Amino acid sequence: MTSQRVLVIERSGPLREALVRVLVAEGHEVGEAEAGELEERMTRFRPDVVVGDESCAPRAGGLARFVRIAKPVNMEELRRALREGNR
Repeated sequence: MTSQRVLVIERSGPLREALVRVLVAEGHEVGEAEAGELEERMTRFRPDVVVGDESCAPRAGGLARFVRIAKPVNMEELRRALREGNR
């Protein structure tokens, strides 16, 4: 899988920490923020992909590809979504 700049938008806590660790371990450059910080982090980090729940999608639209996560997170589905974005 090609390395991408991934911005994880999620309340701080175990889920966000786990997502960041897995994505970094898979070779991605990862930024993280809470939903209220989305616009500012999009501007500074300039991600290829934003990963978050549905509430973030409209604000992320157009600037980066958005991958919606549902809880519990299925990491195989997330990996597939990231791979398919490189085609």
